[in-house]
Amino acid sequence: MTQLMRLLMVDGKSALKIKGIFMNENLTTKPNNNRFIIILVFFITLALMIIAGCLIYNSYNNYIEKQQKEADLITYNEIELAKNTIYENKKVSKLLNDIDSNILWDYFVTEEGEQIVQATGSISHENITDYLKANTNYISQKFDKYNIDEIKELNFRIQFKKYFYSLNHYTVEYSEYLIKDEKLLITPISAYSSIIFENMSNYLSSSKEIELAKNTIYEQGIASIILNSIDSNSQWNYFISDTGQKVVEATGSIPSDDILDYLNSNKELVDRSFKDYDLEEITELKFRIQFEKNLDDFVTKESPYNNYFIGYTEYTVKDKNSKETNITAYSKTILGNMTNYLSSKW
Repeated sequence: MTQLMRLLMVDGKSALKIKGIFMNENLTTKPNNNRFIIILVFFITLALMIIAGCLIYNSYNNYIEKQQKEADLITYNEIELAKNTIYENKKVSKLLNDIDSNILWDYFVTEEGEQIVQATGSISHENITDYLKANTNYISQKFDKYNIDEIKELNFRIQFKKYFYSLNHYTVEYSEYLIKDEKLLITPISAYSSIIFENMSNYLSSSKEIELAKNTIYEQGIASIILNSIDSNSQWNYFISDTGQKVVEATGSIPSDDILDYLNSNKELVDRSFKDYDLEEITELKFRIQFEKNLDDFVTKESPYNNYFIGYTEYTVKDKNSKETNITAYSKTILGNMTNYLSSKW
């Protein structure tokens, strides 16, 4: 009996120990489960925050992209309106593109709320001199401080301002040339109103006008052929005079070896204009012939040979002392002199 009680007491302690172990295991397992739940909730929350952030970011980007597209559309539409501005029955975009095919167009709104479209471009280097010579009247006023042969760059900037009551929507508000000379100094020269378009139009029409003047008829001969037979390097230049007259000017010279024969074949010319010269002492004989545009529309439409008539002409004489003298030759005299000389050779 005593032994059985001892065994039960021992076993009772063992049972208590065993119960304690199970109780401890339950205590340690419960906190582990809580930690797992907390971690799980944290990662779920983080994932939701990331998803929300991505959605907000995408939404913002879509908003910005939409705003940019709307701004680009407004810019495009306003630039197109400005491009359609009419100058002398021509769209300014066509006129500008004929001068520079890489025109930069920009649109902006000033602090005062004015809508401005700006076009910038340049006259190609090889055309600068011809461009300026085609606008003699304007150049003499604005470029008088420059030797046009020394201008290395000629850029332009034109600003169109929107007027809601204007049929053209946009009109020229401000324009200027930017000149860069041999010293790389850049000088802006403001050009009032649409003068730049007038300059461009004059230059673009210069080649056409020169061709028309070259076809002027003199005694059943064509002016350019007569001149080319005398001087194959004759220079042709187009400009508009102070009075608005369109003028094509041809300059050249009589070859030095032919000067004496040329003058001797024109006795009337010598008796009238060269009587004070020793013909054998003349070392240079240059000529200048101006063809003026015939403003009679009926005549010019009837024949391309009647678009121009001969206006002012002159010889420039240089003697052995290098003294130069200008001698005015009236009307068609110079072409007549050339014809006489060519006939004498034939």
